[in-house]
Amino acid sequence: TPLIEQLRAAAEFARDVGEMHRDEVARDIWRAVYPHLSEGKAGLFGAVIARAEAQVMRLACLYALLDQACVVGGDHLTAAIALWDYSERSASYIFGDNLGDPVADGVLTALRQSPGGLTRTQLRDHFKRNRDGGDIGRALGLLLQQGLATVESDTETGGRPAERWFATHPATTETTNTTKGQVAGTEPSYLALATEAAGKARTGPSVSGSSVETLGDSEDGVWEA
Repeated sequence: TPLIEQLRAAAEFARDVGEMHRDEVARDIWRAVYPHLSEGKAGLFGAVIARAEAQVMRLACLYALLDQACVVGGDHLTAAIALWDYSERSASYIFGDNLGDPVADGVLTALRQSPGGLTRTQLRDHFKRNRDGGDIGRALGLLLQQGLATVESDTETGGRPAERWFATHPATTETTNTTKGQVAGTEPSYLALATEAAGKARTGPSVSGSSVETLGDSEDGVWEA
């Protein structure tokens, strides 16, 4: 069939390709999205989408090779970014901000169900005293580090002030969603950034300074097919 013949021709072409390059449009797109793609994310979601920038460039190379081209164009990179956008949204929907730590995830769930916050004692009661203070403290420290919880001093206990912990309001964006199942936000998606950069590159002078750029994980470097 024509499709099989096209795939066979693309595979034969790819065998002879060495270095691959980005053209000016692709380079400008890459400069716009790379900082966002390379930003680490927390929890299981972050583990699943790790090394996003490398995965996107590999996809872009595949799209170029399917076109029997050794130069990654703006359309190839934009297509790769669109696919990654969809993949990352799917991972976000599935994993949300689960940390993969049963105690920390349980504490976070309890905090979100308690708008007035919880003390450490109340959290131990939540686990029916099956988790000791060390487990609770470690989980709270992890949530605090990830920006998922905050702590305040409670002076209304009738004795020594106690810590009262609260879940932070999840920060949702169009690119990543920290609450499972949410697809809403204010920050532009990778695809929106790529589309904007491509439009500017095609209507004005490129900031890249050259017609093609050797590929790399970062903004410089070499990729070999």
